[in-house]
Amino acid sequence: MRSMELVGRERREVARQLSIWGEECDEDVSDITDKLGVLTFEIGELEDLFIDRYDQYRVTIKSIRNIEASVQPSRDRKCLLHTVRIRECTN
Repeated sequence: MRSMELVGRERREVARQLSIWGEECDEDVSDITDKLGVLTFEIGELEDLFIDRYDQYRVTIKSIRNIEASVQPSRDRKCLLHTVRIRECTN
């Protein structure tokens, strides 16, 4: 995940540099590099948003896993008791 964060930061920096470089060129190139810079910057922002949401998702899934693991012994005991009761009733 950290590498994705680094890529997002680098992408935003490249976008800034592209816009700055384009300012020194003629009007058509400047316009294109500015727009390309804005799009590239937005992609970097979206990558950061994705990373944040993905981290939240992982925390939630791990929490669910831990809760399930803590509840499983109780479920196993209930199942065992149920099995024993069924055997008693059939005998």
